[in-house]
Amino acid sequence: MNQDDIHKASLRTLVIQLENHSLCAEDLVSAYLSQVELHNKNINAVIHVDKTGATRAAFDSDQRRGKKQSFGALDGIPIVVKDNIDIAGLPTTNGLGQSMVAERDAHVVTQLKAHGVIILGKANMDEGALSALSDNPHHGRVQNPLADGFTPGGSSGGSAAAVASGFCAAALGTDTLGSVRLPAAYCGLVGLKPSLGAISNLGIRVLGQSLDCTGPITRTVADCKILMQCLLPPTPTQTVSLASPLLWSHLGEIDAALLTPTVASAYQQALKQMQQWQPMSQVAELPDWNPGAARRAALLLIEHEAAERWMFDLSHHRQAFSEPLIKMLEFGRNASTDQIDKARVVVAKAGQALRNALTTIDLIVAPTTPQNAFRFDEPLPVNQADFTALANFAGCPSISIPCPVPAGVLPVGLQLISRPGTDNWLIDIASIIEHQLTK
Repeated sequence: MNQDDIHKASLRTLVIQLENHSLCAEDLVSAYLSQVELHNKNINAVIHVDKTGATRAAFDSDQRRGKKQSFGALDGIPIVVKDNIDIAGLPTTNGLGQSMVAERDAHVVTQLKAHGVIILGKANMDEGALSALSDNPHHGRVQNPLADGFTPGGSSGGSAAAVASGFCAAALGTDTLGSVRLPAAYCGLVGLKPSLGAISNLGIRVLGQSLDCTGPITRTVADCKILMQCLLPPTPTQTVSLASPLLWSHLGEIDAALLTPTVASAYQQALKQMQQWQPMSQVAELPDWNPGAARRAALLLIEHEAAERWMFDLSHHRQAFSEPLIKMLEFGRNASTDQIDKARVVVAKAGQALRNALTTIDLIVAPTTPQNAFRFDEPLPVNQADFTALANFAGCPSISIPCPVPAGVLPVGLQLISRPGTDNWLIDIASIIEHQLTK
């Protein structure tokens, strides 16, 4: 396998190549480092490359495989992680204008390293994972590799751009209101937000304690499944059997008026293809969910929580924060108790409405985003997380997979949501639907 093939290869393909010894970890790391060296200056996806550590880890992995002492299928696979996830000995910036060298690995990194996964570097991100509403003065915007002048969107944009650019076959991001699924959708990739609490946030600079989940961005659902087998506990008994008829629905609150024509067309075509495979059970109605109002309420809660968490840093290291971010934090800090209480009610009702709907059906389908990737010079679409935030409110697992689109059209994501705790089941269903959409 030459370097160009490695850059485009799925995680599953690389695992097979490593297992049959037609590829070694040192070749993988070398190929990815070369790709980063050639293209990262334009893409800006990776802000710290651990060349020494990754090269040493690749050597160790190859030695283990040679002695038949491999740590598992992923031993020797390099990935990139978002820069709010601690890696021992590497700086963590959290997208801010200051950094701190981590003393220990985040729990999720410990899990991956136990399976021999190699951390190639840290991915770029929005300021504090929050300021998608402003230009990031400290690290700059990330380039969407699929279209010059476009952003991959979402605060995990660097992680998605790294995969799309061939810097790695998989990356980790964090998702507060959709920041794993949004950039995955914009880049034509798969992005998973697990159930709340399924993966530990220990060692991660979370933004919203009751919302944040760490999840992978990969090329395919099969790749996502391989990676998540290292991170999720096994579930011998599934909530829903894959052999039983699938009870699924789309959301009645999402109509064509909320979507751009390109997204609406791709979404309707995806629904039609799903209907041919498995007829839809019903249309789900969530009377306590107003997408825009719920997203605005959640943003206020996030700004309030972040302002309290960063109070010391704002007082002593103000230069580490941009003025737009400071304004957002001050808005949250100055919110009245009544405003915060009302926002909590709005978010809680929306989450409960989704969980209620999922008591009678197995799966809810929705567009991931109302629009395609947007240009740097265009105003940020404030509604981009309107559909993804719902799963965070409810603590549900949610995955974005690509919809088929005509040649030359930017990617469109299809979002699948299931009950809390059904992460493995959702990944299996997503794999089936992914196959149906590509027939």
